[in-house]
Amino acid sequence: MQSNAFIDRYARVFGRPQATLLQFAGLSEGEVRAKGAEVEGAGGRRWLDFGSFGMHLLGHRHDAILAAAHKSIDEMGLSTKILGNCAATGFVENLISRLPWNMDSVILGNTGCEAVESALKLAMIATGRRLIVSLENGYHGKSLAIASLGGGHLTEKLPPLIECRKIRAEDYDGLDRLLQSEEIAAVIVEPIQGEGGILAIPPPFLRHIGDRCHATGTMLILDEIQTGIGRTGRPWAGEISDFAPDIVVFGKVLGGGLVPISATAFRKKQVGSGAMDPIVHSSSFAGGTFATTVATAALETALAPNFLDRVTQLGDKALSSLQAVATSASFPAQARGAGLMIGLEVDSAERAGLIVMEAAKRGLLLTFCLTAPTVVRIYPPGVVSDEQLDQGLETITEALGATS
Repeated sequence: MQSNAFIDRYARVFGRPQATLLQFAGLSEGEVRAKGAEVEGAGGRRWLDFGSFGMHLLGHRHDAILAAAHKSIDEMGLSTKILGNCAATGFVENLISRLPWNMDSVILGNTGCEAVESALKLAMIATGRRLIVSLENGYHGKSLAIASLGGGHLTEKLPPLIECRKIRAEDYDGLDRLLQSEEIAAVIVEPIQGEGGILAIPPPFLRHIGDRCHATGTMLILDEIQTGIGRTGRPWAGEISDFAPDIVVFGKVLGGGLVPISATAFRKKQVGSGAMDPIVHSSSFAGGTFATTVATAALETALAPNFLDRVTQLGDKALSSLQAVATSASFPAQARGAGLMIGLEVDSAERAGLIVMEAAKRGLLLTFCLTAPTVVRIYPPGVVSDEQLDQGLETITEALGATS
């Protein structure tokens, strides 16, 4: 009765269709607490969390993150926005020191959308141009403006507010034709398309984008919001030789699974003082003591060599297991990914949705990719135990079998 009562309350404020979907998947209990790789409902049921939209690489309520948060609560929360903030300054110094692209400045935000919009504002003001190039299957956020850059369901529902040209990955000629016009402010690209189906962009094409951008005065924006800060087992998925983005955006893991925070890194000399006007980028909530203290702890924890090694080890094990499951499935399936950023592609969006629901019924939380709904997204936290990972992989196997 309690769970049904919660679903009725949920339906009244968030909509009956979404509530019915939760109920159908056996998710009638509202979540109330979490620790590590586990989430607990109000009725005491527990789930392994291999979903969470990529936020919880450090799991829920990691000890180092909680320690940083408690310290900040005892001292200060938000910034005055008048005085310089010590925690924010230290965080930005820490982040810049870890980046491989010689960045020297950062704009702080609350969400990935804000980071991308800051990057676009920098590029448009610095170049005096307005056109943007993005890749098909790319995803950069859901704000009204940023939706213009992506694809799929959201783009179809909204008018384009940013003029954007989309090209396929590895369309060298198409990219060259667009950039030769010298009308493009920026090219934005994810090193691995998360919502687009866990599709890695080949390094030769990334290098070509960089070369052509630099030759035509076009800014190159690297979107590391899903891939950055250890998710792939490397600090940054776009850290490849002879590749130098002009602007890089971060989020997700940066919040340590506790707070919303994002960052846009760049080189001051390249964008110029006009593009850095604080009035253009200021935010009431961004860059406070609490968020940046937590983010500093997240950086130090997620980028520690032993943690990255663990992410790689777990990811290799999970991917190998899922590839074997995909090969033996009774329907076309394929697993791919890097580190703990894994996608399982099946033959229809309907089957992907059923897999997510069957897994949830068995105590495992998964999601599917927003712009590639035939791909089930599998993002275990790096704090998952070997036993928990085995349990999750076994549940995925059972969920696939239930949809055959």
